Amino acid sequence: MGKIIRSEDDFHLLIGSYLNINELNLKKKGLIYWTYSPAGELRNKLIAIKLKKKGVKKGDADYRLEFVKNDIQYTGYFEIKFGKNKLTKEQKAIFELRSKIKNTKCYTCYSFEEFEDSLNNFLGFIC
Repeated sequence: MGKIIRSEDDFHLLIGSYLNINELNLKKKGLIYWTYSPAGELRNKLIAIKLKKKGVKKGDADYRLEFVKNDIQYTGYFEIKFGKNKLTKEQKAIFELRSKIKNTKCYTCYSFEEFEDSLNNFLGFIC
């Protein structure tokens, strides 16, 4: 999309904007819901404690997209990584479990282009 990405936060903002802009188009393809899991932002100790009390857990993917086609639900999990970051052990374990769930796909993306390719792969899986 031509924007310079300097941090994982920039990456998330770009993806959130993309999903918001394309939401109507994605709904035509069966999107019923998408969300971002606030887990990686910089925060102080009080905010971290509050988020944990609210239920934020280690290992969840950054984005979850849910589609329905012919009364069947499909879920895509997209973990966004920046630079040399890798999946955590919690993320690897959860992705492994989720990969065994019918109609569920998990993706790790290191660039916006990789996110677009992964999203297109997921949409192809649904169709």
